[in-house]
Amino acid sequence: MAVVDDGSIDGTFEAITTEYPEVHLLRGTGDWWWTKSTNEGIKFAITMGADTILILNNDTIFNEDYLSKMVNMSRDNPEAIIGSLDITKEEPQRIFFSGVKRIIWWRAKQIKYHKGYDHYDPDMKGLHKSICLNGRGTVIPVEVFNKTGFLDEEHLPQYASDFDFTIRADKAGVPTLISWDALVYSYVKQTGAGKPFIKQSFGAFLKSFFRRYSQTSLSTLYAYYKKHCRWYYFHFAFTLQIVRLIYSYFKRRNAFSGID
Repeated sequence: MAVVDDGSIDGTFEAITTEYPEVHLLRGTGDWWWTKSTNEGIKFAITMGADTILILNNDTIFNEDYLSKMVNMSRDNPEAIIGSLDITKEEPQRIFFSGVKRIIWWRAKQIKYHKGYDHYDPDMKGLHKSICLNGRGTVIPVEVFNKTGFLDEEHLPQYASDFDFTIRADKAGVPTLISWDALVYSYVKQTGAGKPFIKQSFGAFLKSFFRRYSQTSLSTLYAYYKKHCRWYYFHFAFTLQIVRLIYSYFKRRNAFSGID
């Protein structure tokens, strides 16, 4: 077993070393953040003989049968990347992510299976094509990294590297699917600094644009759109995405105000 510790200063490194000496610690410098930390964990797993990787954020939870479902689906679809249906843990449960049918890049628009924060329907089932997937429960065959390389830790250190990775995999011919049978649950009020739906002041929301490790970071958005947009509409798409974020702030900032 291995743990990636990106330069913690709260005693985590020392506690693991003392209480779990059998655990291999990969020590970061404090600026690895999500993407490089994930990459280092993946690389170590590969050196230890792993043939399949499961990326699962630490702010998600899942049911007892989740892992067996993901393993079985991966065995049945050995070349595919398979993501999970992400719903809110808070009640009433809503859909946080159910997959993206396609992306219209010049419009900075994702065509999703469900509208933002639709109520979750337990009858949702099956595997579905998703052009991009997030890191909240995604199985990746090791062979995929030979085709796409690893997550982009240089340009996308915290957010969007999961979407970028699966988009690149899709372009390389790797099947990218999402399972509506495998559920992960997110505490949406506690995740994603700067997200438009979080109840916050407009000033705090705007400040998030200038924090490199915020989900609404302008530098992240710039790098992400530059990688995937054609040069002649890149600046238009990038600007439109910023407008969409501001619009979302006013439309959705109270989306979860009634959720407990």
